[in-house]
Amino acid sequence: LISKLCLLSLFYCLPVSAAIFGCAHEVPDLLALGGYLNQQVSLGNPSNGKLVIELYNRQDLQQQFANVSPICIEALEQQAKNGKFQAKLSGTNITGQKVSYNLHGTYQYLLTIPVVKHPVRKGEVITKENVTTIEISEHKLTKDTVLQEKTLVGQIARNSIASHQPVS
Repeated sequence: LISKLCLLSLFYCLPVSAAIFGCAHEVPDLLALGGYLNQQVSLGNPSNGKLVIELYNRQDLQQQFANVSPICIEALEQQAKNGKFQAKLSGTNITGQKVSYNLHGTYQYLLTIPVVKHPVRKGEVITKENVTTIEISEHKLTKDTVLQEKTLVGQIARNSIASHQPVS
């Protein structure tokens, strides 16, 4: 298959899908698509947390695009408020048939925070031995959530603290 369309008069080459579909970005396969989505969504990551992306209808995507190369990402929209994204994909499969797909999914940033291993009663001192960490979606944190172990260890609990829950 011809993967480039060269405009010799301008000495400039465009990917075929860019010329035909209005492609914003191209990736060679589904694996590279995952990497691209991860990269683009993480550009808006204010927290340095671990990015987790979940795709809706992953099986449909794999079925339609298993034999498509390159894959054109025509548009990618993120909705930071609810952690959702959508992408318009297109390409040509090995039989020459044009295919398109509206990909939808969610994303969230996971932060590693300290929590107590065992419940702590009011007035009890939080010891290093009773602290562990968990990964939790940053959407579940408040502005007062303790983010570092050194902030938690040695503190006296003003109220009872449940195990494996964010502490504020």
